[in-house]
Amino acid sequence: MPLKTWGFAVALAGLCAPSVLAHHSSAEYDRSRSLTLQATVVEFHYANPHPMLFVDAKEEDGSVARWTVEIGPGPAELLRMGWDKKRSEAALAAGTAVTVTLTPSKRVPSVGIATKIIAADGEQVFGAAVHLEN
Repeated sequence: MPLKTWGFAVALAGLCAPSVLAHHSSAEYDRSRSLTLQATVVEFHYANPHPMLFVDAKEEDGSVARWTVEIGPGPAELLRMGWDKKRSEAALAAGTAVTVTLTPSKRVPSVGIATKIIAADGEQVFGAAVHLEN
């Protein structure tokens, strides 16, 4: 490989590395806190790199907050746990009542990463028990 091409490849890798590390870092979330929301699904996106759930939850003051919830495992891992796109979208359809336990963002209000999601029918969609059962 010519020196010029090699130098470009190294520089490109150096530029990309921080964004890759930042994406997979849990530093964004306050792992010392856990919140449980009684919420209504607004939208659900079964997509790479991580599915996203958007819910409305009532705050302590009675107002409604729109939460953005990242679902940690990507679609491939959810599929291994038995949650394909069709099943996930059915369980998390708009208007569905859910209980979401999450770790909140340190910096952005109403943003978190899910640790457990329980659908209206009581079925656990995501969380430690799902990993053990499948």
